[in-house]
Amino acid sequence: MTPTLSAHGVLSIAVFAAHAAGAVAAVHAAFTARTPQGAIAWALALVFLPYAALVPYAVLGPHRFHAYRAARRDSDISFSPDTAGRAAAGTPAPSGFQVVERLAAGRATYGNKLDLLIDGDATFSRILETIDAARTFVIVEFFLVRDDDLGRTLRDRLAARARAGVSVFVLTDGVGSHGLPSAFWRPLREAGGDARSFAPRRGLFARRQLNFRNHRKLVVVDGQHGFMGGLNAADEYLGRSARYGRWRDGFVHVRGAAVADLQRAFAEDWYWVTGRHPVGRYPTVSCTIEPAPREPTLILATGPADPADHCILFFVHAINHATYRLWISTPYYVPDPAIATALELAVLRGVDVRLLLPDRPDHRSVFLATTLYAHEAMRAGVKVYRFADGFLHQKAMVTDDLASIGSANLDYRSLRLNFELMLLTGDGTFHRSLVNAFERDFAGSRRISVDEYESSPRLRRTAMHVARLFAPVL
Repeated sequence: MTPTLSAHGVLSIAVFAAHAAGAVAAVHAAFTARTPQGAIAWALALVFLPYAALVPYAVLGPHRFHAYRAARRDSDISFSPDTAGRAAAGTPAPSGFQVVERLAAGRATYGNKLDLLIDGDATFSRILETIDAARTFVIVEFFLVRDDDLGRTLRDRLAARARAGVSVFVLTDGVGSHGLPSAFWRPLREAGGDARSFAPRRGLFARRQLNFRNHRKLVVVDGQHGFMGGLNAADEYLGRSARYGRWRDGFVHVRGAAVADLQRAFAEDWYWVTGRHPVGRYPTVSCTIEPAPREPTLILATGPADPADHCILFFVHAINHATYRLWISTPYYVPDPAIATALELAVLRGVDVRLLLPDRPDHRSVFLATTLYAHEAMRAGVKVYRFADGFLHQKAMVTDDLASIGSANLDYRSLRLNFELMLLTGDGTFHRSLVNAFERDFAGSRRISVDEYESSPRLRRTAMHVARLFAPVL
């Protein structure tokens, strides 16, 4: 007679299996977590509470991107323009760029033309107009594309160029664009274009991994025009949402040798997803726009595949570079301790440190944590402003003579978990444009007082502290 297990026996086996799996996962976390705090938190949860921790670990847990770095090496893509747009060999970059060049594993470019595009209408009207004039290729990468008026307009314009013989490649993030219908890109594919979804890993858990997302936003047309910044392709980014009202954001139109670096960032992501180059041959990039290139521009692509936390190092370096001005706009302020410390030191140096944050939430838990961190920044002497004219989503920074704009927020996701893209420039015209934009935003904002936290209801203050406990995953 075949023996049968009692309910107690089945339960015992299940408990043993859960603890065994938890122990194995804890070892994995110890070797792969990006911080000691993360390793300890995961290991303790997996060993003592495997029933509750195993599923979240599969969805949120650490992941080493050795394969991404290998794909970057193996892709063997050459898109560098000739050296006319780059510094001569052996010529050192300005002091604010030397460290960032090492982070980017590249060199600054010179003679670029940079136009600041404020908000969605100005940005997408320029992007769509440039796409309509494409002759050879278009590459597009957004974290989020929606099946709405803007998303369909972008798709249809791309499909029209594909039908005209233009090579079109689109990459969206699998989680950011999870709401897209499966047939959304069919018109583009039928026209000869290609659209793919980014996942941080392959296999069974590819779509279940919520961390390590591709948060980059960029468009390149014909190797001559590049666009990057903080906007996604959805109607709310045009200010059409009753919930948010005006969507305050920024993009930059790049012409010059820096476009090749945008192409490289896209091509590495595309190669990771497909194992192929997005375009067989890139046309020569127009290396020099200005007749006397003096001011450098650098594109920095960061992410969990970096050997160190390059996004954090970038911000810390930029903050430490400031001597009299440091203005930052970010929708989410959940900073790494190194950044919070650098801001405090900047205040002690006498720098005018200002932080521009939204006055309304789009993610309640992040907003609560941001409010608490903002209070701590104010106690250190940082001037904190709440943007009142709509929802602030711009990720930008100006120091004495440098300007930066891109996709990275000052939160743990951007700093440690996401693939991000930032532009750093010493271009005086662009710097003045961004400073002027900041001044207009400050004029339409309210400065927060130090006692605002203390005057908040006790329940709200408690919620802020609870939200901060989840800072690493917000």
